[in-house]
Amino acid sequence: MALYTLLVQPEGESFSTQFEGATVEEAVHAFFAHRVAEALSPKLGPDHIMYITPMEGLVNVWAVCAGRDGRYTKITVVFSEGMQGT
Repeated sequence: MALYTLLVQPEGESFSTQFEGATVEEAVHAFFAHRVAEALSPKLGPDHIMYITPMEGLVNVWAVCAGRDGRYTKITVVFSEGMQGT
């Protein structure tokens, strides 16, 4: 498993957290399935993920967006340690 740091930016706020996963996608899904994501407004789950994509020109950094009802949460994910998956 690898450790990923998530820099979460819901509308007008920001916080960071860390989740493990075999891949970045698994770590992001774990975040949205965890109770910490319940604090987001609107409440978002794994099914609200719009994209997970590598950030151009950067190594081991991804952009994530999730949203519903016209409100979005942006997340920057950084590979922190461990064996990186695909």
